[in-house]
Amino acid sequence: MKNFFILFAMKLLHLGLKIAGKKGGNFLGKIAYDWNPNIFKYFKINCPIIAVTATNGKTMTNNAICHVFQTAGKKVISNLEGNNMETGILSTLLKASTLTRKNKS
Repeated sequence: MKNFFILFAMKLLHLGLKIAGKKGGNFLGKIAYDWNPNIFKYFKINCPIIAVTATNGKTMTNNAICHVFQTAGKKVISNLEGNNMETGILSTLLKASTLTRKNKS
């Protein structure tokens, strides 16, 4: 129940940020992670995952991979902003999930 409340609150906060013209970056993930550090376990991820790791060029590489898949007609959840710490990844999951924890894509 706690995780549902967190997800619902982050959806409302995300809506407020969109109305204000802000993206939020790590903000949603930071708050959700502070409220529950185990919230990653709450999400139902039922799709292939590609992780990009390196010292330099992660954001560009990630965005290129995303573009290729989207051009091919695939639905993609991607952190295009480059917020690659756990709070940025959590923000992406929060934005891309429904209240039933499933990914929108």
